[in-house]
Amino acid sequence: MVAGEGVVGAAGSGGAAGWPGRRDPGLDLVKGIACLAMLVAHVGAGGLASGEAGAGLGWTLNFFGGYAPVLFYAVAGVTTLYQLRQRSFGLLVRIYAGMFVLGYLYAWVWHPGAIVADILQIIAMGVVATAGVALLLDRIGSVLPAARWAVWLCLAPIPFLLHLMGRRLHLPFPVAGFLFVPGVFPIFPWLSFFWWGIFAYGSPGRWRTGALLAALLVVAGLFFGAGEPLEKWNMNLSYYALGVALIMLALRPGQGAETAGPARAMPRLGVGGLVARGRGAAGRWLHWLGRYSLVFLFAHLALNWALSERLGSTWGGLHYVWKWPLALAASSLLMAVHLWVNRWLFGRLPWEESCWPWVALLLAGLAAGYRVAGMSAETSLAILYATGLVWAANYHRLSRLVQSWSGDSAPPRRPEGRFSRLARILASSRSHTSVWL
Repeated sequence: MVAGEGVVGAAGSGGAAGWPGRRDPGLDLVKGIACLAMLVAHVGAGGLASGEAGAGLGWTLNFFGGYAPVLFYAVAGVTTLYQLRQRSFGLLVRIYAGMFVLGYLYAWVWHPGAIVADILQIIAMGVVATAGVALLLDRIGSVLPAARWAVWLCLAPIPFLLHLMGRRLHLPFPVAGFLFVPGVFPIFPWLSFFWWGIFAYGSPGRWRTGALLAALLVVAGLFFGAGEPLEKWNMNLSYYALGVALIMLALRPGQGAETAGPARAMPRLGVGGLVARGRGAAGRWLHWLGRYSLVFLFAHLALNWALSERLGSTWGGLHYVWKWPLALAASSLLMAVHLWVNRWLFGRLPWEESCWPWVALLLAGLAAGYRVAGMSAETSLAILYATGLVWAANYHRLSRLVQSWSGDSAPPRRPEGRFSRLARILASSRSHTSVWL
């Protein structure tokens, strides 16, 4: 989820005053909001039982927290196109193969020793699949319409449709869980959100507004009309449509993009509005969370686990009004301390010159994931969280190590005239962005 270092950024974000670094503040803000949602979904709290004061609000926040992966995947789809302007397809495959393998430091927190496709594995597979489709579209660009975002609009529903067919199959081979339900995050249907992100980020405002209204009509008809539940893991149409609607709201082009037609009625719902309203302390903090979202992935889980072990039911039963803000503040503090320590201590290790630090991390994760030599569950989790935090803070170094091995430092050249409005936005921008960090 990280390998976007040195990648061309998004529309109108270059040189925005008050923003640190050279990254797209809009996409980092979306990831920051997704981090908040992820914490709410992962950190169980009291005050959610039926009949308690504020339970409805708490359950609503908890439910929408489950949509955090949708936003992360949509951003990953957009940044994949950025990376293709800086890195070859082969280099992306090698970098994301590293993410796929080392991502089990996170997957084994939830599924000890299991070879499953969790959130980091689907990021790796989704980026490679999206890059492959984008390159194929470039090859046949001369016979496609100039509006490439329209092609992504046609492609986006396909992974979900394959999911609807595939979930009725009972495939016996081991990789079936990476493709279809009952896998944790199978490529079908979750790849669909990568492609909806590309459409939302590159299409004119009236088309995004149309897709938003259509998705909301589907949700209204199925959930409120027919009473269809919002099923996430064996995903149904009502959950899927709401995810599409959230992407349309979140991933709108930034300051330099047009918002023609009906989109003018909702000027503050997308990235442009977030950037315009997010330049204070809260905005910079959200931007920081999004920038280091891979570190946050491990930090908030490690913090919640440590407090649960230490405080027991005192922490576990704390009302969500207090628990979620406290967990967020403590996770942010843990992130800041870890990044500072990493800068002065782990930064002195040969992360970019040798594979041995990465091999050591992987071996430690393997030992913890499979709980070798009678290792306790507590020791296993402690090792996974510690190695995961180290990996998350240094993963960009692995990308540079892989790039130095391959000798692939120059961006691939693309023929002129085959790119859509989205690609022209990318070419004109000077900011940097990434999938996770």
